[in-house]
Amino acid sequence: MREYALAGQSTIYLAMNPDGTRADNINLGNIIHIFDSATPYEGDHDIACVKYLEEDVTNKRVRIDLGEESDCNSSCSLNHNYDADNDNNQGGNDPWDFSSGNSAGVCKNDNLFFIADTSDLGQPFSDGFVTFHISRDGFEGSNVVPYICNYL
Repeated sequence: MREYALAGQSTIYLAMNPDGTRADNINLGNIIHIFDSATPYEGDHDIACVKYLEEDVTNKRVRIDLGEESDCNSSCSLNHNYDADNDNNQGGNDPWDFSSGNSAGVCKNDNLFFIADTSDLGQPFSDGFVTFHISRDGFEGSNVVPYICNYL
């Protein structure tokens, strides 16, 4: 993100590349997730629809007006504060220097990741001798490891 965003705001600003090109692939109607180190993606972060989008090449930022996730035409406001890399013009106004130690992010929900379904994990390996070691944390898309057994 280009600037701090405070709870109650319905607009956020994303940084553009130094040459004025877009650094993101967000479009109108996309569902986006907004997060930072204090409000991580894995926690209770804001999810919204991109209701309005405008490029501001002069200020190297992209304005995004937020809509409700379920109804993009209805405005929504942030529930959390987000600390962007805003150095308050200390040494310039470069959103990519990260000298402030802060960084907020936005990603779109494009279903390019999958959560592991362990309900029929043995099916792909039914013709081999396999056991599965699934940790307690393995049901959220991690730590599912097939292990080939030597029973012969």
